Amino acid sequence: MKNAPDSPLAPKPPRDFLLVLVAAVFLGGALMGWLRFAGALRNWPLLLAVGVQPSPIYLLATGLLWGSLFTAAVISLWLRTRWAYVFGILVMSFYTVWAWADRLVFYQSPAAGANRIFLAVLSTAILIWVILSLISIQRSIRRR
Repeated sequence: MKNAPDSPLAPKPPRDFLLVLVAAVFLGGALMGWLRFAGALRNWPLLLAVGVQPSPIYLLATGLLWGSLFTAAVISLWLRTRWAYVFGILVMSFYTVWAWADRLVFYQSPAAGANRIFLAVLSTAILIWVILSLISIQRSIRRR
């Protein structure tokens, strides 16, 4: 007995290259989040002794938050869930806003201002590319 085409057990078509590429970007975001979490946890005594600002708790919490959100985005994209595309856009948008707020509040050295325009253009371009890619992926999967 064969599965109906709309059955959850029916084989899905192969993943598009664009889906794999976007999933790799989200996987990179997850890796950065988990490395931030692990680095804060591993170096906790040193960070406290040096008096790092923002506090190690902030580094630990944000690493856990972004590692978890990007991991959930990768898994949902890979499984091609209905909500993966909206969730991916939200995660990437919130991450971009948070990264800029974090950079402007905590890292105000004169040297950081030298690359500000380049980073603004780059982060905006990546965000737009991810959003357009997710919309394109969603449309191509709906048509199948």
